[in-house]
Amino acid sequence: MLGVGVFEILMVLIVALLVLGPDQLPKAARALAKMVFEFRQASEDLRLGVMGAEEHPSKQDSHNASG
Repeated sequence: MLGVGVFEILMVLIVALLVLGPDQLPKAARALAKMVFEFRQASEDLRLGVMGAEEHPSKQDSHNASG
């Protein structure tokens, strides 16, 4: 998992708990999860858009090739 071990994850969680506190940590975790979800969704949309563009060239591209 990207070269990150259990010890490193625990250290990040402990530091986050000390910095944010027990009240703000769940809110920050939810916000981070939402950002990751939106990033993955956007990257998937972009990937599908690029794949679709490769499979179906636009009329303008085919017109330029024959012209």
